[in-house]
Amino acid sequence: MNLDLLKFRCHPKTNDYLDIFSHVFFQVFTKPTRVTPSSGTLIYHIYTNDLYSHAYAGIIVTDLADHFGVFYVHKLKGMGTTKDSLKQIIYHLEANINRFKYYLEVTDFTNILKSDCLKMHVLCS
Repeated sequence: MNLDLLKFRCHPKTNDYLDIFSHVFFQVFTKPTRVTPSSGTLIYHIYTNDLYSHAYAGIIVTDLADHFGVFYVHKLKGMGTTKDSLKQIIYHLEANINRFKYYLEVTDFTNILKSDCLKMHVLCS
């Protein structure tokens, strides 16, 4: 979804979109994840319905890309903090990163890059 969640008050479609989730889920991020000298936007749509677990979320402010990095870490039931548990988490993380890199390499993005949808932005006046 290319909806700026910060614009829910002045963009009816964004407001309708958030209204669908707001009865069951809560948006994890509420601060801008892309900031320019004249604007700030939030297009990361990460929701949770678990407010009582040990979860950590954050925005990594960096100038490496147009958007800041974000993370959401949720402690799984039954997962302790033993060395074996951490090794298992790291193993799965590395496997998923390698799988993601592979799919990036073999995916043809030509049609997506030519699409006008990438140029759409929601602005409030």
